[in-house]
Amino acid sequence: MRFKILIIAIFIGFLGPQSAALAIDLNPGDVRAPPAGLKALRLTYQHSQLDNSDANLSFRSEQLQARLGGAFTLGEMPAYAFVQVPLVRNTDQSGNPNVPDVGSVSGLGDTSLGLAIWPHADPVQRTYFGLAAYLFLPTGDYDAERLSWLNPGANRTSLALQVGYERPLLPRLQWMSAADALWFGSNDAWGADRQKRQQKPLYSAQTGVQYLFPRGQTLGVAYLYNAGGAARVSGGDYQNRLENQRLQITATWPVPARAGFVSLQYGTKLSAQAGFIEAQRWNLSWIQLF
Repeated sequence: MRFKILIIAIFIGFLGPQSAALAIDLNPGDVRAPPAGLKALRLTYQHSQLDNSDANLSFRSEQLQARLGGAFTLGEMPAYAFVQVPLVRNTDQSGNPNVPDVGSVSGLGDTSLGLAIWPHADPVQRTYFGLAAYLFLPTGDYDAERLSWLNPGANRTSLALQVGYERPLLPRLQWMSAADALWFGSNDAWGADRQKRQQKPLYSAQTGVQYLFPRGQTLGVAYLYNAGGAARVSGGDYQNRLENQRLQITATWPVPARAGFVSLQYGTKLSAQAGFIEAQRWNLSWIQLF
């Protein structure tokens, strides 16, 4: 069991979306294929601060995410599928006199489904090439009368496709690179007037390295770039194209006695343009293997 945990403790992340409004973030080490038959329950507490300096708006988002997944073989390729449901609490912190003081909004977020396959997986050489698809369903709590950014749900369906590659640079140093595209369905009840909001695709690229400690702990750092995602309401002009650069640091600790491991992640913006920007994020996760 201890050997199994040391191998798996640096996976469970290729299928790790944070939000259907943001990029599909990976951690260095996440493109490794798990063995068929593995099942995992991931419980995550996420705390993030989002700011829109142009409009003088700000809110804090807290999530409790539960994700259940399993590894299997599809044809002759390793595969992994999951379902994730978040409980969301968004708290307005704008202090803007033009924005009503609504406090906090809590409810279920949108359901995420994911499937990854590995056309190439060589655990001996530690090289992996994977493809993943994500579907975000509008099952979350949504009220058009609320301030739009405080809704736990997005009231639209979204789809993302991702490709990732990983290989060793040194005996204990792995390198990962990935890219994805995120397409958004329309929200037909945007704002109190229930207008139609449309958004262009958001494109992302990321790369990072991960150091593997002898006892199974890992430490990784990643650079992430996002561009696109301009939006319009009721057929108007597309505005607020996003262009963000972020830094992400992730550490993991295996807990063999409990057949699982702990993951701690911190992310921060390096530069940002337009709309709500995730200024910083903390993730604390427990992953139970069975």
